[in-house]
Amino acid sequence: MSEWISMMGEVAGLAGLAGVTAAGLVDTLGKAVTPGGRGLPMRGFRAVERVIDHAAPVLRLALGEQYRQTLAEAYRDGRRSGDAPALLKLAIGQGLDRLEDSGTALVDDMARSLGLPVEPGARDTADQTRIALETETDAVFLLAESEYRTTARLLAGAVALLLSFGVWITLPADMRAEIPLVQAILAGLVAVPLAPVAKDIAKAIEGLRGGMEKGG
Repeated sequence: MSEWISMMGEVAGLAGLAGVTAAGLVDTLGKAVTPGGRGLPMRGFRAVERVIDHAAPVLRLALGEQYRQTLAEAYRDGRRSGDAPALLKLAIGQGLDRLEDSGTALVDDMARSLGLPVEPGARDTADQTRIALETETDAVFLLAESEYRTTARLLAGAVALLLSFGVWITLPADMRAEIPLVQAILAGLVAVPLAPVAKDIAKAIEGLRGGMEKGG
């Protein structure tokens, strides 16, 4: 029993190390490797493109013809900080103001394209359109963040598994005999979800083993 508990403590410790290392590698390499302008940093951007498509007329007025590229770059660099959704909302507001200056009929057309009820010439149409687009922006960025985190965890899990196996296979034969392959694989499988609390779990298991040894 004591040996089994000791093994679980070692697994928790190895899992924590593998999880932190794997997450760091995925984060670093994900930013560096962006095939076709996509890659991990752009994961979730397709959801944001829905709002960009809906707001295209006002975004073009606010950011120019390269509005999509500008917002893609903002997403890649400012998704975590909140700069990307802030820029999108700001551009929507500025674009709507310019559209409104050009005539209420254009704002009405924009509102209708979003499926909003429109009373021709109503003063609050622009405000309703802004609120609808900002609400949609908040929703799609939540979805985008969820997609990004899910993908990052899956990649980190795969990397952690490879790291655990790679470390095990490079150990001297006598050490591999003491550390079963299944232990290394188990450490890799639980590495990412366990990483934030692995140290605490390892300490708790070590305390339990020490208590059993004293009691025995």
